[in-house]
Amino acid sequence: GAAFAGHSYGELVALHAAGRFDADQLHRLSAVRGKAMKGDGSDRGSMLAVQASFAQLEKALAEEKLELVIANRNAPEQNVLSGATAEISRAEKAFAARSLRAVRLPVAAAFHSALVAPALAPFAAALKKTEFAAASAPVYSNQSGEPYPAQPAKAREALGRQLGEPVEFVKLIEAMHRDGARTF
Repeated sequence: GAAFAGHSYGELVALHAAGRFDADQLHRLSAVRGKAMKGDGSDRGSMLAVQASFAQLEKALAEEKLELVIANRNAPEQNVLSGATAEISRAEKAFAARSLRAVRLPVAAAFHSALVAPALAPFAAALKKTEFAAASAPVYSNQSGEPYPAQPAKAREALGRQLGEPVEFVKLIEAMHRDGARTF
């Protein structure tokens, strides 16, 4: 059967597509999330996509003593780091020396890391005012890789945490495949 998933912001769209909330709620939540992520103009960090396996990246981070989070596990050989802009700059140099391909992402903040914590409260407050209906099909979570909880309160809580937690996209795709998805 059909199932839904979205990457990072796309998870809101997936929840809407599955009927958890209507288009008006999607637009309202999108606006709140965008405004909260824009912040107050202070450095909210940066993100760096790296062509390397999770194990290679973990090893490089430890050896270079880089204070960064593996924020997105997008594919077996493509991961994204989040952290302070100065630390991302240090990582770029370290990875170049290691011949690891890395590309800075044009983002407003270090999504899916602790640096976006200030955005979580306004987004959670907006979620409290959002009616969650039953899903027409499962929506797989970026955090757990498993389908979203059916209970509205638990679904709100999961979505409220999503912005500050790593995106486990590989785990999500593997779970969808395990559950019978064959066309993506």
